[in-house]
Amino acid sequence: MKTNREFKINSEYSALVDFVDENEMNNIIQLFRDATVNQTWAYNHLRSKKCSTLILKRNGAIAAAAILRLTTLPGLRIGVAYLGSGPLWRLKSEADNINSLHNILFVLRKEYVIDRELYMRISPNLYTNIPDYNEMVHVFSVNGFHSPRCEDRTLFLDLEQSESDIRKGFYLNWRRNLNRAEKTGFSIHIGTDDYLFKTFKEIYKEMVTLKNYQCAIDINETERIQSSLPEELKYTVIICDLENRPMSGGVFSTIGDTGVYFLGATNSSGRENFSSFIVHWEMIKWMKKQGLRQYDLGGCSPEKVPETYYFKAGILGKNPPVYQRIGIMDLCENPLSKIAFNTGIHIQKHSSLLKKIIKK
Repeated sequence: MKTNREFKINSEYSALVDFVDENEMNNIIQLFRDATVNQTWAYNHLRSKKCSTLILKRNGAIAAAAILRLTTLPGLRIGVAYLGSGPLWRLKSEADNINSLHNILFVLRKEYVIDRELYMRISPNLYTNIPDYNEMVHVFSVNGFHSPRCEDRTLFLDLEQSESDIRKGFYLNWRRNLNRAEKTGFSIHIGTDDYLFKTFKEIYKEMVTLKNYQCAIDINETERIQSSLPEELKYTVIICDLENRPMSGGVFSTIGDTGVYFLGATNSSGRENFSSFIVHWEMIKWMKKQGLRQYDLGGCSPEKVPETYYFKAGILGKNPPVYQRIGIMDLCENPLSKIAFNTGIHIQKHSSLLKKIIKK
């Protein structure tokens, strides 16, 4: 496989493949408005034995970036390249340049699909609330990436409103519950240190046991990621406690211009005291102070998880707009890699089913 190389795409763009180390990549992703923890070095290297980086430059300046997780068969040109929540191309320093998206997709296809003959899967961090969304879908299409309709949806809160306007916009029952919670005398702790994460971890484990969640996030893996991240890229953690007893908390990605809700947990005492309402309100205020532009409430499904949906929707008022994700993009030109990918998916599905049967 070709690595550590630079090549020109045209007179304006060039690409660097596997040129940057961890420190460089950590600095690079902070240039982008669409950055999340999912595109950090630690997140990907703790989830995969092999990763690859791609940096796109325009006239010598960084224009787009991606880190991919690779799974390959030793000695064979067969395998999978996965890019989650990327590529990054929406720079903080300038308006969106659709040519940067087009060129990094061109290089991704050339490097991983054609040259390395891998099955490529991309899960872009793009929703229908973004201006020129249809043009972006077209750019993926002309580069060979196609996707079935995606069912992932989320809600966005505009953080450029004033605090008072945001609070006025809460659905009536949501605001009432927040008012009740504020009279309780909770204490709030926000930061990135390990102690806060460990506190959240205990609340989360208690909630998972209480509700018997079958598909809970691996909180131990998330803790390892948090410990490996540099300070400026760590998850932001909020803990709400009452008389030094933790009640609820949340874990958020706050790297780019969007705060992303990753995990939340409330124990039985916290539910009785409406502490989760305090967590979201205090986090909204914190995000505003950090200059974040919007709050992605982390997915919603009124059909599958109605209780969670109505809680999140209450932050935006009655019947808020729901935005759809662009969907997973697949591309493969090597039949053997396609067979390997489909076989892996088949095994994974049956393994999940077997685990459910065993638990029952």
